[in-house]
Amino acid sequence: MFEQLGIAMEEKPLAITEAVQSATVDARNFHICNWSAAGTPRRLDPSDGLVRYTVPNAGVAGGANYSQYTNCEYTHLANQSTRITDEDERRKTVNEAFKIISEDSGVITQSNIPVFGGYNKRIEFKGAGTMNVQTHLWHLRQSEVKDGENVIVWASTPGSLQKINNPAPLSTAIRSNLIWSPLFEYSPEGELEPCLAKDYEVSDDLTEVTVSLRNDAVFHNGDSITAEDVAWSLWFYFNNPSYYYWTANPPWDWEADPDYGFAEVVDDTTVRFHLKEPYAPFMIPLSLWGILHKESSIAQGAEENTQEFEPNDPFIGSGPFTVSDFSSGEIMRLEPHPYEHPVSNPSHRANLVSFGDPTAMFEALVSGSVDCIPGVNYNFVSRIENEDHLETYIQDGFDVLFAAPQQSHAPFKFKELRQAVSASLNRREINAIAFGGNGTIEMADTLFVESNPWHPPDEAVVRHTEDPTGEPEVGRQILEDAGWGWDGDGNLHYPQEADLDPVWPDGEMPSPDDFPCIDEEGNYVSN
Repeated sequence: MFEQLGIAMEEKPLAITEAVQSATVDARNFHICNWSAAGTPRRLDPSDGLVRYTVPNAGVAGGANYSQYTNCEYTHLANQSTRITDEDERRKTVNEAFKIISEDSGVITQSNIPVFGGYNKRIEFKGAGTMNVQTHLWHLRQSEVKDGENVIVWASTPGSLQKINNPAPLSTAIRSNLIWSPLFEYSPEGELEPCLAKDYEVSDDLTEVTVSLRNDAVFHNGDSITAEDVAWSLWFYFNNPSYYYWTANPPWDWEADPDYGFAEVVDDTTVRFHLKEPYAPFMIPLSLWGILHKESSIAQGAEENTQEFEPNDPFIGSGPFTVSDFSSGEIMRLEPHPYEHPVSNPSHRANLVSFGDPTAMFEALVSGSVDCIPGVNYNFVSRIENEDHLETYIQDGFDVLFAAPQQSHAPFKFKELRQAVSASLNRREINAIAFGGNGTIEMADTLFVESNPWHPPDEAVVRHTEDPTGEPEVGRQILEDAGWGWDGDGNLHYPQEADLDPVWPDGEMPSPDDFPCIDEEGNYVSN
């Protein structure tokens, strides 16, 4: 596609950690990178995706603005959307932001990422739903064993089993949905439902959220799960944002309570969370982190050294499984909750086994030493289908595949080049190669695919082509209309008067002189 636009492009393989670090701090060691955004539960609310691409997160700020997109009008709308609690009004504001970023091609969206997996027919596979199984792990809780030993062996990645307390995405799902449980959690169909909580109320001024706990929820040692455990757990997570970095960033009122800041213990079964101002996605943090056993966590060093804190024997969790054995980077053995969990009561044991290589994972499934492999590449699907004792599953997940053109410097600082790429891209071919055509192509550059409940309507976005195979001639016309041209060898050239200076200097942040939606420290300034 780049050749058709007259651009010579060289591939640069990067380790995922290097790519993330480079894009996060605007390292400028590549011009465009292809990314995926996992369909984690927090992305069922639009704020995570919208706010990420605002001006305060650009440059060396390290705010995961992977494309260094900077537009103050968009930034205002994205921030306003987090403060609007009326859903219709909020959706209108979100769609206004979508129109701006899609017109700018701030990101170049390609398709959703369908989730492929396989399992042994000796188990009755349940709980996959419509969400990515790696993020809520319902299938590991709800599936049942039909034949053989009453244990389900689930393939995992080495990183997810490095620590019990690892804050990485899959590790967070393991700890917060299996070993511990949150106050609320998303169902396999993406509906937010009570878990350790019974219900909640919001004050008239929308700055207090009062949560009532279930009377029957207990830890693995039989202790009741109290408001004290809940308040301390949430205080602990949000008091350590550099380590528990997958939290949202609510405007908590840290002065509300002398013990736990924003979290107030009302009585044994009631906790109240205080906000400085209304915050629409306040339920996201209450559904992300599992509730810890306060007494044993403190005794094991949680407050003294958060990053080194590692729950150990006994593992006193609040989730549907308790840890019976754990070898870092190798295996985690789980037993059902010794008492009763209020939502999930699995009938089987579970072993999570680490695999660093997809082929080894597949061979383990074929041999029968593993019962389920989630999140495999599409090229394994046909091989699974050829095995009589195995079954495949495909989910139409809301993970998203997109390109992040680096907009802090040339050439992708120029909007018309980003638009030309979006118009020219053969999304159908990408879908065929990567997903066997099972993905749902997305033509609008919004990061919100069709399976996401906040997917914008047609009138709320700008598309630079309606052709999923791409229209390079449209892309070339966009460039030509903006004054770009080609030499005799077909190489693309900037317009004669093009300003090739970076949008802001390398190693710095955007300037408030150019972007009045931030102050000198890079903090957001409302309009």
